[in-house]
Amino acid sequence: MPVYEAVNWIGIVAPAGTPAAIVAKLQQEIAAIQNPPELQNVSRPMASEAMRMGPAVFRRLHGAGMGKWERVVKEGGIKAA
Repeated sequence: MPVYEAVNWIGIVAPAGTPAAIVAKLQQEIAAIQNPPELQNVSRPMASEAMRMGPAVFRRLHGAGMGKWERVVKEGGIKAA
């Protein structure tokens, strides 16, 4: 079996064209929610980690993941049931 990596991630998105000020405010508020030690204590045992990134970095991460799994589906001949 070839080497592969599969990770789960969750992101929050806004509609295309959302004003930059609103995106920045959402990012600020979401980061504040991720900061409390209680959250870190819950997520650490699950090998989970809050990653803070801006919209451009998230867009690249999402695009890379979509491209990777599109290739897996096509090369594996995977079909929806």
